[in-house]
Amino acid sequence: MIRSGVDPALLDEVVSWREDDLWFWSLEAFVIYALAAADRAGVSVATVCERLAVRHGVELVSVG
Repeated sequence: MIRSGVDPALLDEVVSWREDDLWFWSLEAFVIYALAAADRAGVSVATVCERLAVRHGVELVSVG
């Protein structure tokens, strides 16, 4: 991601992470990745999520 110009701004934060922080930062990094991938591919973020789910064998379910 950094090579493509996306900086998740995590390097200064790693030292002070608590175990619970890992999930928050992982989610934030995923959101940044999904937004950048969608923009680059010219598709929606939902499409990026669906493609990633298929690639990794994850079943997405809709709640609501």
